Amino acid sequence: MRGGGWSGLRHSTRGLKAVGVVVGAFLVTAMLLEVGEPTYAARRSPDRLIARAVDPDTGSGPIGSEMGEDNSSDLTAETQSAVSSSAVAPSSTVSPNATETQSAAPPNATATPSAVSPSAVSPSAVGKTSVLVLGDSQAFTLSDGYVPMGDQIGLDVRNAGILGCGVVRGRPIIDGVAHPDSFEQCDAWERTWRQAMASGDADVTMVFIGAWEILDRIVDGRRYAVGTPEYDAYVESQLTRAFDIATAGGTPLVMLSTPCYRETNAALGGLESDRNDPARRAWFNNLATRVSERYGDAITRVDIGEFLCPNGAFTEQINGVTIRPDGVHFGKDGAGEVWHWLAPQVMQAVGRQT
Repeated sequence: MRGGGWSGLRHSTRGLKAVGVVVGAFLVTAMLLEVGEPTYAARRSPDRLIARAVDPDTGSGPIGSEMGEDNSSDLTAETQSAVSSSAVAPSSTVSPNATETQSAAPPNATATPSAVSPSAVSPSAVGKTSVLVLGDSQAFTLSDGYVPMGDQIGLDVRNAGILGCGVVRGRPIIDGVAHPDSFEQCDAWERTWRQAMASGDADVTMVFIGAWEILDRIVDGRRYAVGTPEYDAYVESQLTRAFDIATAGGTPLVMLSTPCYRETNAALGGLESDRNDPARRAWFNNLATRVSERYGDAITRVDIGEFLCPNGAFTEQINGVTIRPDGVHFGKDGAGEVWHWLAPQVMQAVGRQT
């Protein structure tokens, strides 16, 4: 009896252990199913690039080698690193046509909005005009440099710029071939913009793009060249989608023009970079103006090139301040100087006095 009782007890204990293992595995599986594996888009979301904005008091440091020589002492160190890791300026052999041309009707493509808000968007400061800045690394560095100027100007600037991404998809052309990086994170620009707009508390949005749009590209296996009817139609469709998002809910929009550049880094095209081509800049500004006019008073055009490029020429310093140390992106002090000029025009767009 004792032997039989002991044997039965051992069998019962083993049975309980087996049941425990099965139940535990079921619970773990259920938890995993509920949490789920992060999607590729979540791991590589441009929102993570937005989150790389830094405290303006962290100081400055040498810009990464990809951006060229260390001539950017007034960019914050982490902002330099973020811009360096994402900035590519291609060069192309195709000459653009700067004359305004009639574009084909844009395709009817749509994007699915997301409910997740970008990490860089913060609540509007009480008593200030809330400005949501959308665009590429120009928008990012301009917004990043505003932070210490907030109390002086009276704006609450929210940075939703995406490093390395305008409103065009695909890969830029460098030295006649597509850049080896996929730039696939830029495919999510619409979702990121919609996320930023979802808060609904911006008094005005501001869009600053153009550095990527003025470059020839490979999109879905097809090559597009600046100044051709095909690329006109494609960029026009993308601008339409961008303006639709940025003016959602009747939010007024300030559209900054694309200014002159002075790209000097040989790895990014050097002085021969397409970014330095005034004909390409004129082409994009003409196209953007034509599209924005369809929105009437909802969009206010501000020619930032008037301030950055007096008489159409790149100017390194304004009022003794270096504005764009690398010829494209804004240093912290330079951005502050620009905001002193820009803020009154932003306030005017929403009917407020400075």
